[in-house]
Amino acid sequence: SSGGNTVVIGAPTKHTPDTPDWSGAIYVFEKGSRNLWSETAFFKASNAEEEDYFGSTLALSNEGDTLAVRSSGDSEVYTFRRTTDGNWSEQSLFKARAYNAEFGSSLELSGDGEKLLIGAPGEDSDATGVSGEQNNNAEDAGAVYVY
Repeated sequence: SSGGNTVVIGAPTKHTPDTPDWSGAIYVFEKGSRNLWSETAFFKASNAEEEDYFGSTLALSNEGDTLAVRSSGDSEVYTFRRTTDGNWSEQSLFKARAYNAEFGSSLELSGDGEKLLIGAPGEDSDATGVSGEQNNNAEDAGAVYVY
């Protein structure tokens, strides 16, 4: 976060006894009193599967209360929001139009966490503008999705 009090670390190859291999996970650390860091959250994708690599790309809002997480194995991006009681809840799941688009390889959240940009450098469409006609006429042209 911009205040330097929240750090999120992706562990895309993490697996636990109750999740498949390389499904991935996220660790959240908070700076508390006396400038000591402590782990405050650990979570996984709600639909974890083998080789999801959840946590391969991350974006945290300036306030540190909104988080975007890529699951590169499934070409998905999840958003999470920290609730007033300090817990994190999944807010949305965005899926790639095409598997090979590298959807979510770059993520950016606005300062307040209300807008999300998702990069897809492998997107093959030559569509331009907002809601352009999708096709596969421009190999690896790339795209940015705005939510």
